Amino acid sequence: MGPAEFVEPVAASLRAYSEGKVRAVPMMLFDLVGGEVHVKAAVLDRAPYWSVKVSASVPGNAEQGLPAAHSTVTLFHVDSGRPEVLLVDSGGLLTGMRTAAAGAVAARLLAPATDTLLVVGTGLQARLQAQAFWMERPFERLLVWGRDPGAAERVVADLRSVLPEVRMQVAQDLRAAVEQAQSVVTATASDRPLLLGEWLRPGQHVTAVGADVAGKRELDDDVLTRAGRLYVDSLEHNMQVGDLAGAISGGRLSASDVTGELGALVSRPVARGEQEITVAKLVGIGVQDLAAALTVLDRIDRPHPRSSQVTAAGLEVRS
Repeated sequence: MGPAEFVEPVAASLRAYSEGKVRAVPMMLFDLVGGEVHVKAAVLDRAPYWSVKVSASVPGNAEQGLPAAHSTVTLFHVDSGRPEVLLVDSGGLLTGMRTAAAGAVAARLLAPATDTLLVVGTGLQARLQAQAFWMERPFERLLVWGRDPGAAERVVADLRSVLPEVRMQVAQDLRAAVEQAQSVVTATASDRPLLLGEWLRPGQHVTAVGADVAGKRELDDDVLTRAGRLYVDSLEHNMQVGDLAGAISGGRLSASDVTGELGALVSRPVARGEQEITVAKLVGIGVQDLAAALTVLDRIDRPHPRSSQVTAAGLEVRS
């Protein structure tokens, strides 16, 4: 399964969230030794299940040859509350797919025609975001920047087989790469701003997906204040964590400066101005995980209860 299969379900879930058809609790976040855990849950009107996702991220796992991310999504029957399906996601594939799908929705609704895309980051999400963006705004050239140039080289090598028609190269200087791109996607675990608002020019678009907990930042305050239109996946969640929360706590921004939620644009798209700077700041919400899990179930013939099957590398479904 690839990002394309998740785009429409995730778009629908974002729309439902913004229309008040989702019951969700605030994200639960807590630290591990060397990592962090996220817990997200959602109930979607008329869906057969509600979900709870528990996701652990331990960057140091790489030194032991293990994936940095592990998660489970448990689906409970909406009437009985009985847990009926468990998705074991070793490596963060399912989370990666739904996050990339949200990036594709942002590109569809906010990005300009793009000749050159810049991806900032070198992990799984950087790879998936490039593919997802290309589905909505096909680009001719891809620049990849990472704090580790060797890791950026590996991203380029992996994507060449997936997007053979695209010219690719590692960007050596981040500011110069921003100046060459029409659209920028940030997908890092940075705890300090990497993208500066003073580098942006009229007409550019930014999608930021990496800063999803307190203390993480990819965008400086000027990126957000310069945006002619600033959209988020969830205003409530973005006020708690990440770039927007940082700008608000610093007094540079308020909730009223946010144009709206991305889900509202799904149902009522608005044409972008040619000189507008647009920004989509996404932290990920539980209904996206529910939509992704239901998409997986729709694609497989579920086996007899108590059995399991592997549907993709690192993704196991048990019912």
